Amino acid sequence: MSTTSSLSALRTALHRNDISAHDVANSTTPGFSQSTPHQTSVAPEGTRLSHVSRTPPPVPSESSTSLVDETAERVGIKYTVSANAKAMTVQDRMLGTILDIIG
Repeated sequence: MSTTSSLSALRTALHRNDISAHDVANSTTPGFSQSTPHQTSVAPEGTRLSHVSRTPPPVPSESSTSLVDETAERVGIKYTVSANAKAMTVQDRMLGTILDIIG
């Protein structure tokens, strides 16, 4: 995993977090449509959001936001950010060791 892919994953996770926060903030708004982000890989390494779809509410006077789904999304985002931050820390240490050996 390169630094580029870790940064790309962090950027995507933060975008997903923004979408989730928007959904939660509007969960009691009548007629609000829940957003679902769709992620895709990008060559050579990395990931991005390809698009965001909306789920229309079953009843127009209600919101389609599921707080259970949003909670699961936020937990997943937490682990994604944590794992990629750790990967970047390891990459930084490895690069520092290589530079110390060379220099």
